Amino acid sequence: MQYEGWELLFFDSAKNFKQYQFDLIRNYLGESVLEIGPGNGIFSKELVLKKTRKLTLSELDTGHFQKLKKELNLIKNVKVVQKKINELDEQFNTILYLDVLEHIDDHEQELKYAFEKLKPGGFLIIISPAFKYLYSAFDFSIGHKRRYEKEFFLDFSKKNNINYEKIEYFDSIGYLFAVINKILNIKNSNISFGIKIWNLLIPLSKMLDKIFFNSFGKSIVCVYKK
Repeated sequence: MQYEGWELLFFDSAKNFKQYQFDLIRNYLGESVLEIGPGNGIFSKELVLKKTRKLTLSELDTGHFQKLKKELNLIKNVKVVQKKINELDEQFNTILYLDVLEHIDDHEQELKYAFEKLKPGGFLIIISPAFKYLYSAFDFSIGHKRRYEKEFFLDFSKKNNINYEKIEYFDSIGYLFAVINKILNIKNSNISFGIKIWNLLIPLSKMLDKIFFNSFGKSIVCVYKK
């Protein structure tokens, strides 16, 4: 997964949003977890802190791979590899694509490979940017090939006879920021302040998501079950 990683420095600092992501998926984390494209490892470290029994990190970017190996590979039950998912031999209880699937060219084939690597009863979890019409120059600059609607994940479920636990939008405040970014075409150099404000408003976003029944949001979460 080779793409520009400068934006991770900004988004990894959004602790409230990262916690929101974790809260959405915590109930689906099994004994063995595979995270695809963990980047700087912010979420991976959270999983370690929460005592995931077995954690495998698959990172193709050489810089991130070396950093992760140095920081996490010596921790018991944590393994860092530089392999594509179809090159892995084992199966997992949970597989995570957290803001990663939108970077992958053949995303449907990727999901099929991932489902093959799940143990029976396991969960495949995807979090990605939502709504095609919000795709912006900023998305392009950070390597996003697309944004997603619910229909994509529902269609994939139907075509491949895969059950799902949830498919819903979240982060309504982030949605408003994305709309503003789309309209104003905000440049990369100007996003830092906006990310700080957005992150501070995540508690409000969580409340609004419930009020509006997760009918819209900056992101989408999908949980498939094998």
